[in-house]
Amino acid sequence: MAESIRVGLIGCGRIGTMHAELVARRVAGLDLSAVYDVSDNAAASVSESLGVRCTASAAELIAADDVDVVAICSSTDTHIDLLVEVASVGKPVFVEKPLSLDLGEVDRGIAAATAAGIAVRSASTDASMQPIARCVIVWLLVMWGVFIWCGYLAATLLHLRLLTLRCRAGSSAI
Repeated sequence: MAESIRVGLIGCGRIGTMHAELVARRVAGLDLSAVYDVSDNAAASVSESLGVRCTASAAELIAADDVDVVAICSSTDTHIDLLVEVASVGKPVFVEKPLSLDLGEVDRGIAAATAAGIAVRSASTDASMQPIARCVIVWLLVMWGVFIWCGYLAATLLHLRLLTLRCRAGSSAI
């Protein structure tokens, strides 16, 4: 029988707690080794409920010998710095979405992962989106589409409002 993959999880908020429970109890072949969160209470709660240890820092968890893979489930603004740190020790990493809200930061994370030769997987609702860059491109396209749709909707509503005001004023001009 193959050895289980030992996962260290950073970020014990709502999503992190869900991932921790899945790793610890529901996915065969994975073992949750350690958790860390900037909130000691959040980390302690997950640690106690799942019977795993807490680390004193993200750096301690990333460097731990009993962690084969790191799952980054912390706040978005911490994702790239943590990804770069994990890449520096050469461990594979799972990063919750979005990677970052700054495309330059995403490039920095991609460069660090590429230079280290590590596997990186970002959370996605589409299991076929394996490469990290594709996840970012799809996110940007969706955001652009939302922007365009909202602009169209706003323009349409404004036009309808103007027509309503003109009709009330007795104007037939459109």
